[in-house]
Amino acid sequence: MPSALAARFRRGISPRTLLFALTLVPLIGLGSSAIAGELSNLTVLVDSVEGLPGSTVRAEVAIDNTGTPIDAWSYGVCHDSAIASPVALTFGPDLAPPAFFDQQIHALGVTQVVITDFVLANPLPLGRHVLMQIDYQLLGSIGSSTALTLCDTLPGNGSPPIQLSFTSGSTALPFIGQAGQLSVVECMSIEDLLCRSTPAGNVQLSWTPRPEHSAIEVLRNGAVIATLPGDSGDFVD
Repeated sequence: MPSALAARFRRGISPRTLLFALTLVPLIGLGSSAIAGELSNLTVLVDSVEGLPGSTVRAEVAIDNTGTPIDAWSYGVCHDSAIASPVALTFGPDLAPPAFFDQQIHALGVTQVVITDFVLANPLPLGRHVLMQIDYQLLGSIGSSTALTLCDTLPGNGSPPIQLSFTSGSTALPFIGQAGQLSVVECMSIEDLLCRSTPAGNVQLSWTPRPEHSAIEVLRNGAVIATLPGDSGDFVD
């Protein structure tokens, strides 16, 4: 696989216009103090996900913004290349097509650079938004894991490292970064587990099946009491 995989979107933008826009809307890097916890209404979050050895899992990078709308951002997400390899990037599924974006895959992480509008007339609305979805192939052994951290050490497309920056106009906004974790597991956990008592005095368990499950073990006090087909969604004890 190539060391870098790029995806871009431009709407009739000439190189001269692009250079002017990047000058007009500088992606100014923030110091570590802003990431570590300066008072901020902007939080950038990376998912925690798990999967079986050799499988492909998806993590999301999202923002939760209750302060100032942003119109440009750049960041990297780094990981341990011995544990996972990014194989595909998807632009935020609920975001409008921006004036410019660039996404790249590297051995040690991924990067995203976005300008929503060159004339600063169409910022990203306040609220929670998924900025990018990252598909990772898991390479590590069972029990291994890697942090998925925001970073400013990955190169751009023929440029210096992509900086950590979220801006409104030409103003860099402080933000709180929340890292995720990618774990290689022997068994996938159950999601949406509900437990209720029945009129007969039994305990009923229900959950949402996952396609990764080939079988489901039910334990009581740490001991397996039943092994169910992988597509099961309930059990009465």
